[in-house]
Amino acid sequence: MSAPRILSRLVDARRNHEKERGAVAVITAVLVVLLFAMAAVGVDIASQVSSKQRLHDTMDMAAHEAAFSLSTSGSAALAAAVATAKAADPDSSPEGKLYCVVASTGSPLVPDWTQMPATCSPGAATPYNATNYKKKTASVDGWTCNEAICAVPCHATQGKCNTISVWDSKLVDYNFAPVIGFDQGNTGVVVSTACAGSCGTSMPNPMDVVILADRTQSMSDANRKAMVTGIEGALKTMNPTMHYVALAALHKSKATSASCMTDPTDYVTPVGKKNSETTAQYNDRVAADLKTQVQGGTWVPVPFSKDYLTTATTPTLNTSSALYKALNCIRDEYSSTTFKTHLASALKSAARYLLGYDLNNLGSLPTTRPGTVRKAIIFETDGKPQEVLDKDSNGLSLTVPGDMGVGGESATQIKQACKNFTDIAAQTKNAGPIIITVGFGAANTATCGNSATHPYVRDALAAAASPHPSTGVASRADSDCSTDAEKKTENGDGDFYFCASNGSELGPIFQTALGSLSGGIKLIRLPA
Repeated sequence: MSAPRILSRLVDARRNHEKERGAVAVITAVLVVLLFAMAAVGVDIASQVSSKQRLHDTMDMAAHEAAFSLSTSGSAALAAAVATAKAADPDSSPEGKLYCVVASTGSPLVPDWTQMPATCSPGAATPYNATNYKKKTASVDGWTCNEAICAVPCHATQGKCNTISVWDSKLVDYNFAPVIGFDQGNTGVVVSTACAGSCGTSMPNPMDVVILADRTQSMSDANRKAMVTGIEGALKTMNPTMHYVALAALHKSKATSASCMTDPTDYVTPVGKKNSETTAQYNDRVAADLKTQVQGGTWVPVPFSKDYLTTATTPTLNTSSALYKALNCIRDEYSSTTFKTHLASALKSAARYLLGYDLNNLGSLPTTRPGTVRKAIIFETDGKPQEVLDKDSNGLSLTVPGDMGVGGESATQIKQACKNFTDIAAQTKNAGPIIITVGFGAANTATCGNSATHPYVRDALAAAASPHPSTGVASRADSDCSTDAEKKTENGDGDFYFCASNGSELGPIFQTALGSLSGGIKLIRLPA
């Protein structure tokens, strides 16, 4: 082969090699882009999914925490949702909406209006019906239903909302996708909804409730009036056809004056000291006379009532009911003496009445309430036990009649009084009823004598309360509730012990206490 031809072939081979190298470079460049694209799919999309899950966890947490505040107010619940979400993720910007969730009924499906206001109430308009609350349309933000529940939009301040929805979305920065022109992704809108109570899946629990209110002299007139207002507000959230309510008080009231919370008797001062009496003998006679008069009264002067509202769907108090009359003439003890604060005896009597160990009037009320009846005692007091009455025979047993006094007010006797209270509470809980306790005013700081088990009265009140309805953990008094933050924490932890420092705070607490009897907090899915 001639030299020119050899040279020509070498040149051609070189050119072909350079072409091949160029093709390889192009292929390599394409493969690099594809690899980055695959990384974008594999890593960035995984990051987006992870971000969405974290957002979902944050929204669940925010909705669940906010639901504890629903009984206080819808506005408080919305604020709690935002605060909880931002505590978990400072960059979150959640929005929220409130609902009244009840069961669905009929065909076509409509809200079961009879569950209002016992379950919840959407706003100020009454009665609760399809005239005052509209179905959702393209132009109306109204209620929606599925086969189980209906969700009615609820007013933050005028309604009693039982459900909150919280939602948010987040942008996610990509690490590899910018190579192919995508800098960010979006989690999409993540929604979580939490409901407090029966949440429409069943009828509101039928309940027998004894409300036991402290009216001893340590309760000021202003606080006592605020307490009455709070109890009346709680009654407006109930359904008289499902919830029977009795009223008890510290100290005893006249057995013959159920229409008014007055003293055991119109206290008559014994005849003055006789010539034949020593001072000690006179004091003993006065004490014995007082004991006789006090024991002539009753701890539960107002029997179970189902007429405290005018109708079940219009929350207007019935001013003719014995319960209403008793509340509105409740006063402190007779001014010339004091009957002291007997916690154990009062709780024992309320429990015996609730359970039917002592005669009650439940047999005269309708027994056709659907579901299993829950029995509960809501016990409010503002001070330490001063159980100056002597203990009756076998008084420490729930099943045996008799008061549970300790005969005095020494540190040792007050310690025993606190123990008597927690002992009778334990027997009551074992028998079935739920106990809700409210430490008011000085009850948060007063001591149980020299007790190491329950140093403060608040500790005894918390020990007497039933365990947390969801976790089963014993109720606790975590502070003396001297600050708003402490009260918010104590009353929002979901257990059955509450605290208050002034009468105006008792209203929301009574409503929260009643609401907690309907069930715990749960996450739900709303109808579309």
